Amino acid sequence: MLAELLDDPRSRTDPRGEQRLRLEQLRVRLIAGPDPMRHDAVRVEVERALAVLEPAADDVGLSQACYLLATMHLREGRIRDL
Repeated sequence: MLAELLDDPRSRTDPRGEQRLRLEQLRVRLIAGPDPMRHDAVRVEVERALAVLEPAADDVGLSQACYLLATMHLREGRIRDL
């Protein structure tokens, strides 16, 4: 369903909404699979989203991004780096 929303041309007109969808898609993939994701690939996606969400002060999107970064730190055994 998230992939369908991202494929919808209307999602391209709302950069914040598009980034929120991408972050949610990442979150679902990290939890449910189907296959392992490279941590650096997740980080690149999150950084791309942050570039859009931070200037807009989008607290919802920023919280999604922070959750994903914290999850990556936890999985890498680097929780103290937060």
